[in-house]
Amino acid sequence: MADIAFEDDLGEAQRDWLRTRITTKRGDVVDFTAQYETLDRGRRVAVIRYDCAHGFLHVDVLNLHGDVVVKESLPSYLSMKEALNFGIDDIEDRWRAYKQRFFGESS
Repeated sequence: MADIAFEDDLGEAQRDWLRTRITTKRGDVVDFTAQYETLDRGRRVAVIRYDCAHGFLHVDVLNLHGDVVVKESLPSYLSMKEALNFGIDDIEDRWRAYKQRFFGESS
């Protein structure tokens, strides 16, 4: 098995990141996390996370306390690789809206 982990800056202010972790076996994705993180009072906090923990593909929406406030299953027809790419694309496209909702709902 091979583990790959990396993070990408999402904004110009270096306050928003896409953190990705992928585990592959013989070239197939067998485990992953794609997570949007931002800064709150100097500490990094997770806002939304796509993963396959607990045995199913899903997305977690978190609050400022790190609690999962929404857990939504991803379509079962998606492969692990497709779900990973879907999560990455969604975070890259909508991170600003997720950030606004995160701080708006958490304040």
